[in-house]
Amino acid sequence: MTLELDCEKRSYKIIKNNKLFDYKEYAQNANSILYKYAYLYNYNTWPDNNRKYRKIQKICPTKLLDNVKDYLDIPDDIVEIYS
Repeated sequence: MTLELDCEKRSYKIIKNNKLFDYKEYAQNANSILYKYAYLYNYNTWPDNNRKYRKIQKICPTKLLDNVKDYLDIPDDIVEIYS
């Protein structure tokens, strides 16, 4: 997860600085993926609800979180959707 977060932060910075596309939407997408990895880590199972991906993406933060520990503390509403 550390490597994935590092890659997402680098990508986010490039997208934001060069105004390639909506960086806030990119951050929400990246956060939903990182929360998915955190869910796998915390619950030792892959989340079920890929069909509700857009719903999860919309409630994710529009900025990347600072570190992996922040992602491991998954918000309850996201856990509920993933469960």
